[in-house]
Amino acid sequence: MARRARQHVTGGPEFASLLLDAGAVFAYAKDEPAVRGWLLRASRAGIEPRISWVTVAEVYREAASGSREQWVLSRLDAEELTLDDCYGAGRLMARTATGGKTVDALVAATALRLPRPVAVLTTDVADLERLLEGHRQVLVARV
Repeated sequence: MARRARQHVTGGPEFASLLLDAGAVFAYAKDEPAVRGWLLRASRAGIEPRISWVTVAEVYREAASGSREQWVLSRLDAEELTLDDCYGAGRLMARTATGGKTVDALVAATALRLPRPVAVLTTDVADLERLLEGHRQVLVARV
């Protein structure tokens, strides 16, 4: 299958991949307009929004109270975590002195192996921006 060329999407930055962290998944479940806008731009560009397996663990709950989140998870493609991702997350934490931010580091490592440029959606940009500092083709966007 041929990979789509990057496209500039009106009303937003150019991106080839879209990754949501747990905060963005919860915002999607609440139908937040900012997430809806990103998903619409991605859809128009033929980009499938993705999540990391670690995000599934953060969001998934069996209780009925999490049914909206379960629905959102079912609509997003999940990126498997590999041993290389784990090593990469460790390197990111060591480089940025962000020990204890393992989940964010795994999301960042996932973003770094997706087709670039990558937009990472989050409700808390600080840790992801720090972990991804210097990676110019990865945009961390607040939703």
